[in-house]
Amino acid sequence: MTKKAIKFLQAQLNARGLKAGQEDGILGPQTLNALNQVEDIPQKWSKHRKAVAFIQLLAKEKAIESGAIDGYWGPQTEFAFECLQQIINEGKKPDIWRPEDLPDENPNGWPKQTPEGNIIDFFGEVGEDQVRIELPYPHKIAWTPLRPFQGTW
Repeated sequence: MTKKAIKFLQAQLNARGLKAGQEDGILGPQTLNALNQVEDIPQKWSKHRKAVAFIQLLAKEKAIESGAIDGYWGPQTEFAFECLQQIINEGKKPDIWRPEDLPDENPNGWPKQTPEGNIIDFFGEVGEDQVRIELPYPHKIAWTPLRPFQGTW
């Protein structure tokens, strides 16, 4: 957890009247005392874990997905923290990083991997019109099969 995140949570604790003290980015006794007053944070957690949990709780209040309220700083909590900062500082959620309306370009005519994509029309029924090819080197399955392999590839 960064000093910036600690300053942010201190400001949020102070805004709620929990008296976290000076917004200095240090998890000192006043900040810990303020965190201990937040109902949904277990008292037995370390001060760092409590601080992360408070950020996760703030995200939950703003309907930002931060994962479980577990007090661990991971990618989801990092994303939630960035969203929280923008909401509080600018009054709006961040823009979507990937537009929903992607162009529907398919110059090769490949079937879509959706129910309406009709892969069978493109490739044919399983077991029909298939050929065996010789590969230049051995291939191995990179996952555990659901059932034991029987037969040849």
